[in-house]
Amino acid sequence: MRKISTFLSFPIIFAATLAAYFPILNNTLLSDDYYFAIRTAAMPLSETWGLFTILPNLVRPLPVLVWWFQIHLFGGEGLPSHLIDIILHAGAGWALFMLISRHGGAIRTAIFSALLFVMAPVGPDAVAWSAARMDTMALLFVLLALFLYLNYLKSRNTYAYAGSLLAAAAALLSKEAAVVLIGLMPAAEIIFGGKLPRARGNPSSLRSNGGVRSLFLNPRLRTAVLRQLPFFLLFLAYFITRLALFGGIGGYTDVIGAPRLTAAAMSTWTLLSPLNSLVFSRITITVFGLMTAGIWATSTFFVLKNWRRTVSGPRRVWLLFTVFSAISTGPIFWFFFVVGLDHSMQDSRFLYIPTASLIAMTVTGLLEFGPRRGLWQKGITLVLALAAIASLWGVRGNNRLWVHASSVATTVSNETQRLVPDPPLNSSFYYQGIDYGLGVHIFGNNLQGLIRWKYGRDDLRVSRLEPEIDSRRDAPIYFFSYDLSTDELRLTDTLPPLKAP
Repeated sequence: MRKISTFLSFPIIFAATLAAYFPILNNTLLSDDYYFAIRTAAMPLSETWGLFTILPNLVRPLPVLVWWFQIHLFGGEGLPSHLIDIILHAGAGWALFMLISRHGGAIRTAIFSALLFVMAPVGPDAVAWSAARMDTMALLFVLLALFLYLNYLKSRNTYAYAGSLLAAAAALLSKEAAVVLIGLMPAAEIIFGGKLPRARGNPSSLRSNGGVRSLFLNPRLRTAVLRQLPFFLLFLAYFITRLALFGGIGGYTDVIGAPRLTAAAMSTWTLLSPLNSLVFSRITITVFGLMTAGIWATSTFFVLKNWRRTVSGPRRVWLLFTVFSAISTGPIFWFFFVVGLDHSMQDSRFLYIPTASLIAMTVTGLLEFGPRRGLWQKGITLVLALAAIASLWGVRGNNRLWVHASSVATTVSNETQRLVPDPPLNSSFYYQGIDYGLGVHIFGNNLQGLIRWKYGRDDLRVSRLEPEIDSRRDAPIYFFSYDLSTDELRLTDTLPPLKAP
């Protein structure tokens, strides 16, 4: 029965993912997508070192490699790009299912966790925007690393251990958020590998060399340390690589500032109710958040109440995802605790990994620690089914902005080329009425990449700002005006060059 459930799980999870993100399949590339498209299109495969340096201060070669194959196989078509994103998201959901179902959780717990995750409204910033696929890739490989490591602890299969190391390396090379593995791998060892031995005798003996030596010569502890050592060396090599590339650990340059209670509260509320305020009313956001908070509080209550009565498997699963939830806010400290993530959902992709662990922890608490009576089990199954429907409704609503953004990008690029079919070398385009974004990274962000990709030229100058007219310009300047309400672009003025190019 478990093999049949495992076989059917991916089609079910993929179908749910497709239902959530089907509207964005026809979207064009957007915003920073064109940065990757332009850079990888010009990169020969022989220059593979460029995969490590294409992003300033960031080491994400695997997503860049996916972009390289995508652009060279499919060009700038949106459908293949978004299909890749949906498959990666469904893959992360399936890895979550396998981790729970194979290592202590029931099939029902695993499938509800996976379905609620792939349909979580927090997803569009990470899934609908191809430039952010490093989040989905990082989570996929983090979950695979944990799954394979737990397989090794159970079966002592060396292939599973090697696969776990490879998956951990792939996660680190997808996004910096994968450093959660530094804490998760030892946590998995402690939770699933058996209790670490206590030193015998008086605790004061640990202060003597003999006591310390006897502790670390214990076969069980020594074996656990040796299992973790290759992962420690992997993490060390990762940071050394960043040091060699950037002269430091790299990362974002503006991640400074003291934590603020209001920022943390705002981010937590957004995590509980990830509905876009540009699409949903305040009361809808509040009701959704209260529903999520109520489900989480109920889950926590039953975990605390029935901890001793529950078998070890679900307890281990719950502990693992509790640690996961706590650790996963570390890599997003700046955004979560200092700046704060609000219901505009801009940068909500930073909540993508914490959402997976929070959902798994909550569902495990409800289904594994709750009363075993049939009435409760039927009732909580109905509640989770309704929550899944509400999540599907929420994610499709959030996706409307991405569909709208695609429509704007299509109009601007197509109409620009229609109005100015063959601009001279070094021509300048200036646009009015195109905002940087509307709650997410859309519209004016990387407008230059959109126009240059449309024309297949890198000499064009594109801006949304009022130009400073150069009296020595050697190319024309085209002024455009975009009306967001009617989705129309007009050519309002043209200044000819003042000297021959």
